[in-house]
Amino acid sequence: MKKNLLLLTLLLPAYLMAQVNTSKEFKLEVREPYTVVDGTQKFYFTHEDQMMAIKIRGDVNFQLFDANSLEEIKKAKISKKEDLPRGFVHEEFLQQGDKVIEFYNVWDKPNKTEQIFCKTFSFSDLGKAEDDKLLFKTGKLKSQMGQNKIDLCQSFDEGITLVVYEEYSTEKKDALNFQVYGVVAYDKDMNELWKKDIKMPYSEAEFENLGFTVDSKGNAYLLLRKKSDEDKNGLEIMKITADSDPEIIKIEAEGKYFPRGIKIQEGKNGKLYLAGYYGGRIAVEGVYVSVLGSGGIESEKFNQIPLDVINQYRSEKSQEKTKAKAAEGEPVGIDHLNLDEIVINEDGSLILVGEVFFVFTIPGVSQATNKYNYREVVLSKINSDGELLWIKKLIKNQKRTAQYSGSYGSCNTIAYANANKEPRFDLSYNTSIMEIIITCYF
Repeated sequence: MKKNLLLLTLLLPAYLMAQVNTSKEFKLEVREPYTVVDGTQKFYFTHEDQMMAIKIRGDVNFQLFDANSLEEIKKAKISKKEDLPRGFVHEEFLQQGDKVIEFYNVWDKPNKTEQIFCKTFSFSDLGKAEDDKLLFKTGKLKSQMGQNKIDLCQSFDEGITLVVYEEYSTEKKDALNFQVYGVVAYDKDMNELWKKDIKMPYSEAEFENLGFTVDSKGNAYLLLRKKSDEDKNGLEIMKITADSDPEIIKIEAEGKYFPRGIKIQEGKNGKLYLAGYYGGRIAVEGVYVSVLGSGGIESEKFNQIPLDVINQYRSEKSQEKTKAKAAEGEPVGIDHLNLDEIVINEDGSLILVGEVFFVFTIPGVSQATNKYNYREVVLSKINSDGELLWIKKLIKNQKRTAQYSGSYGSCNTIAYANANKEPRFDLSYNTSIMEIIITCYF
């Protein structure tokens, strides 16, 4: 029942667009309604046969559902005015089995001090948290409107949590700013294992941060890309341990270019996988996967996307053009495909979740218009040997428009794909639901 309802949620827009043949011989069962709780931030977690929804809009609302019947079991609320500390700003949730850990910040204005806290909720005692725990205090951190002061990641076994933050810099020029990251590793009970301040060997103008990860031994890794016209790949991994200086590991990847996304993540038995999309600036031509071993990058595999998948859901004219380019040996791929997530399974296989996303900017005399396009979700499964098992498109087409003022002298349309998705808009897809669908069907 749960599988069918989740799939229906994803495909509902397609069904609404189609003609439906109705039948007089069916039964409709109506259950007791429950109050809809909304929020500006929504989070969903599953454990065994239960689903927990957490929705934040000032107050923090909890709902617990039976995942099979979707009946509401219980609900609870934490009042912003009565129960939350003054200056409370939610950061992120992490799940560990039957527990959900919330991380939040409180700015101590008189002492000009950042304070990062956590507290733990459980499925068994909805809305009741263990005592708030102060993780650390530090100086002013880089943030967005008071949020996103920390980044979080977990080891594959959920036994290690890594908290990363960036110290605020008064240096305005990227070429002169050498960023400093605070990196803290915690055990499963959020006890500190080690903490380091890591100064980047390159200026902010010289490299791009592609994300941190942590393994089950408590070692941290930063995937970065050096910005260089000579080396378009420029990928490196910085390994950070508790008792040694950072180590730089270069990634050659046969000179392939990864403009649409690449990630590093731990799998079972401590294996560290590197996976992503390679190709040109617009089109993704294939899926890459490798393993980080003691001697560097091992078991590299480059899997080209089949032509029939590239052409799926395209117009006949576009399909013919793509076939002609492929016949002449020119590179072809899925345009504007961006990597979002890597799901690593117990058997060592990987599923890459990506979305076709791009923005059209239409300049004008007094204002410009941005047209944000969220299109197909693309799933690809790689086996433990790095071979592509399958790649599938889930068709959708969502758009939104935003205008901003300025002085523009041209009416040409500019397309670009590196704009950030904005989570405050209810477009794209829900990562939690997508992971459940992957678990159920793939």
